[in-house]
Amino acid sequence: MERVFNPISPVGIYIPAGTAPLVSTVLMTVVPARVAGVREIVLVTPPDRRGRANPAVVATAAWLGVERIFKIGGAQAVAALAFGTRQVPRVAKIVGPGNEYVAAAKRLLYGRVDIDCPAGPSEVVVCADRTAPVEFVKAELAAQAEHRQGLAVLVTADRSFARKMLAAGGPGVMRLVTPGRLVDELNGLAPEHLVLIGRSAAGLARRIDRAGAVFVGAYSPVALGDYLAGPSHVLPTGGAAAAFSGLSVLTFLRSSSRIAWSRSGLKAWARDLEALAELEGLPAHRLSVNRRFSPVPARGGRAAEK
Repeated sequence: MERVFNPISPVGIYIPAGTAPLVSTVLMTVVPARVAGVREIVLVTPPDRRGRANPAVVATAAWLGVERIFKIGGAQAVAALAFGTRQVPRVAKIVGPGNEYVAAAKRLLYGRVDIDCPAGPSEVVVCADRTAPVEFVKAELAAQAEHRQGLAVLVTADRSFARKMLAAGGPGVMRLVTPGRLVDELNGLAPEHLVLIGRSAAGLARRIDRAGAVFVGAYSPVALGDYLAGPSHVLPTGGAAAAFSGLSVLTFLRSSSRIAWSRSGLKAWARDLEALAELEGLPAHRLSVNRRFSPVPARGGRAAEK
């Protein structure tokens, strides 16, 4: 038995352009697709008010070999990729982040097409204690606020640090929890980005199992993951990190099994197979094994040839 991986094709990629031309998202989606061996990529991106696609987005996509680029955005772009139109080809999978409407459209169409993950409005959760520089935490929360629909949350179990942040007027929402509840609180939120700053950051990171990406230490800002660190910045949002993984080369691969047994190998397990089929009340399953070794007699009374 062997496991075989093959690239999915064609793939639709959604590149948002509402608050900023996300050139980095073109790289973070198209490059893994190319590495996986995807043959056909269909890219969609919203036009501006004058009906033009962002030239940096188009140029980056073209540089990466994407030949089919459409100036459409929103839920209607996702629908076009899923169903196909006279101009837009139907795809097998849709990837890429977007606003709440794009994320909802992907969720609704999951099953008709595959999707990467629910990647809606961006979010960050920062967990810090009194050893964390207040300005670092403020800067991380403020960076998230640049996304108009983004969510920035500070979670701390340190009352003195909470008072410092209140005095400093940091942006976002603050949640003060007891030390014993801290890990459960962070895993329960299952955020897209989780930033851990403070003396216990490394130890805390080992106890986190529900987050799109975890940034450990004072010098690991989310921007590092957005542009340079290596993993794609297309990550599950809205608590979806509890079950979904971020986009990677594996996102663009599907697997199947190949099973090839010999006559002697099947015979060695025949009785077990027949017993299981009998137990489940599936006589035709049992017979499909049995007939390999007890051929049906031919009409003349002779056994059929092996």
